[in-house]
Amino acid sequence: MLDFNKYNDYQKKIIDKLLPFVNSKPDPKLELIRLCLLYKDIVSVDNDRLVLDYFKTCIYSQLFGFLAKEMQFYQDDRFIEEFDSLFENYMDEHVEATEIDFIKDCILAQEKIIDKTFEYHFKYSKYDSLELMQFVGRDFLNQYKIRSQRKKMFLQKRLSKLSNATSSPITTSYSWDKEKSYPIKQLYKSLLENNLIEDNIEDIFIKAFTAQPLPLEHKIKWLHSMSLLAHFINEIKERDFIGITDNQWAQMSNIFLNRSGNSFTDDGKYHYNNLDKTKIKGQEIISDILSEIS
Repeated sequence: MLDFNKYNDYQKKIIDKLLPFVNSKPDPKLELIRLCLLYKDIVSVDNDRLVLDYFKTCIYSQLFGFLAKEMQFYQDDRFIEEFDSLFENYMDEHVEATEIDFIKDCILAQEKIIDKTFEYHFKYSKYDSLELMQFVGRDFLNQYKIRSQRKKMFLQKRLSKLSNATSSPITTSYSWDKEKSYPIKQLYKSLLENNLIEDNIEDIFIKAFTAQPLPLEHKIKWLHSMSLLAHFINEIKERDFIGITDNQWAQMSNIFLNRSGNSFTDDGKYHYNNLDKTKIKGQEIISDILSEIS
């Protein structure tokens, strides 16, 4: 309960401004914007200890509700359930990023919450922001520690799985021999052997792929991968074929298999499909093309 007796008239006037409207349930974000503006114009200027203490109390009460809607502070079960959609949102702002980039950023945020070094710079106007953790104390983050530890464990397992997939030699259900362990190298040699290397590579890929007995939805989602493959082959054409090492072939194959989840849906909207959840793997696409042009 607020004890107005310990404040002078001027302090009461400022505190009255800090209080939310009577009988209202303000949106935490809007309330934080209002409080930050008051901090900039009045609280920080006056530097009154009692007023500042009450300002901190106001920030604390609103920050809890606001952070509940921020991805870094989600309950672990909600975070895991919505992981794919959260990654899609991340891709909208970081077009060149990969899932590994997203996971690393998430792990870093959870580690900062766990060790209580997390900072939240709240943008309350077009040009101004205010770091809010300074007003609530580092112990404020204790309530999020357990869920952050669980999210970190989930993220580390997912990162390990992705890292192993990109660093290990490519293996498939097919019986690749040593030379065929680099699918793009195999594909390039088949194009050479069939005298197709000077033709429109993208048209060849799309024709071969669409000829496969696959559901239309899968074909549409992987057409972008065909363009990506054509880009790789065209890049190789401009370089010395003999001079490319097996490690470089493997690297190109891995890049393709990682990025081939990036596709366009049938409505033209950019969408990310996690390779682990896709029935048609990048290796199978290459194999299908090879079967058509061999």
